[in-house]
Amino acid sequence: MKQLIALQRNKSTISPAGDELVPTVETSSNLRFHDFASLFDKAPQSDDALLWRLLVALFDDIPLRLPEGLDPLARYKALAISRRQTLSDWLETAVASSVAVEARDGSVPKRIFSLLSGNQIERAVELAGKEQYLHLATLIAEHGSDPAVAEDLHEQLSLWHEQRVSAQIDPALLRVYALLSGELDTIAAVRAQDPLESIPAIYVTGALDWKRAFGLRLWFGEGAAEHDASLALKEYEEFFGTTKKAPPVRNGERDATFELIRAALRPEIPLDNVLEPKTFAGSAFDFRMTWHIYVMLARVLKQRDFVDRETVDMTDDDFEVVGHSPTADLVTNGYAAQLEAAGLYSEAVFVLLHLEAPEGYVVCNYCLNQLLTKRRRVRAIKDLLSHNFTRLDDDDFNQFDQYEIPGIWIEEARVSALLELQGLLLTLRWCRLHTSSRRTDTSMPSRLP
Repeated sequence: MKQLIALQRNKSTISPAGDELVPTVETSSNLRFHDFASLFDKAPQSDDALLWRLLVALFDDIPLRLPEGLDPLARYKALAISRRQTLSDWLETAVASSVAVEARDGSVPKRIFSLLSGNQIERAVELAGKEQYLHLATLIAEHGSDPAVAEDLHEQLSLWHEQRVSAQIDPALLRVYALLSGELDTIAAVRAQDPLESIPAIYVTGALDWKRAFGLRLWFGEGAAEHDASLALKEYEEFFGTTKKAPPVRNGERDATFELIRAALRPEIPLDNVLEPKTFAGSAFDFRMTWHIYVMLARVLKQRDFVDRETVDMTDDDFEVVGHSPTADLVTNGYAAQLEAAGLYSEAVFVLLHLEAPEGYVVCNYCLNQLLTKRRRVRAIKDLLSHNFTRLDDDDFNQFDQYEIPGIWIEEARVSALLELQGLLLTLRWCRLHTSSRRTDTSMPSRLP
């Protein structure tokens, strides 16, 4: 959390505003997801690294270098193809470890299929050629070069099935042929009186995880033929809806990476359906990823927002007028409470500076059941300072100076902390005196009326 806050803080401008000089924060319009991804270069296979690189692939700018005056439709098509490629590159990396494990053992056709399920075409060609599957190696090498190749292969598979030739072919090899032909679901079984002519059902996608099930449709299905990732998503959702196989879940919750892919390919999906905290970390109270992604998509890139954002019928030439979103304030306060609980007080204050409205909802750390208490933005920061004043160090106070926190707020927090301490000392003194008096009073209570 500290690294993410530090990056965003360095890319933000904080200045006092209004008569009360309440600090306001503005995130730089040049901040991009690749800035966050670079923080995880030393652990490229970690969950956080993969998540941030997915956001880069889905939402960061893509330099197209297209000629000026190009037709808008052609420009849109070029962007869609480029975006599909960046998603494909990310998906290859995300499934590489699973593919590597599967491709170590099993028959040659099974190992070839494992490599193809990760779009490792060159390695699949090398393995097929090395093991003398020369015709298969040629078909794999030609994949994607001409749609007619897949069509011819599909017709050949149908003919083999009708003539019961498929019964004499290794099912694992048939699965590879089916994949190359664009058949990604099931090859129906054929029952015959002669056991040698019976053909078992072949489940092409089989027991793959959702990333590779989606990847097959991105690399070998209709999405590949049309260079359209949204078609691949549609194919995958239809497959999952029908078979309930390869569900897009992780640790029992909807996988955040899948939700982000859906959001990128379907602009009508609101952030509320995408940024559920539990889909990122399995906890409904972990707002880390939710908050940072929200700020990027809604405030910096201005591509998506929460559905409860108010519309404002007002324009101004000097600044952008944006309506209030209670959900945005709830997420901001939730993340601030999380940072406060972790002892990251200056970071929590920085997050609270992003509260949009004069009033928001603050998750109170001092209530047993995480009660929601109404606070003003200023009140929220003052409360955090006063409740934690004795825990603050010099680094925190230096950060508060950079945040343009008024000195009077610091003094109020100091006085509040002293008063709280004095009240505690008085309470302790009263308890000691009360205990002492009870010990010295040994007389029997009177039973007379």
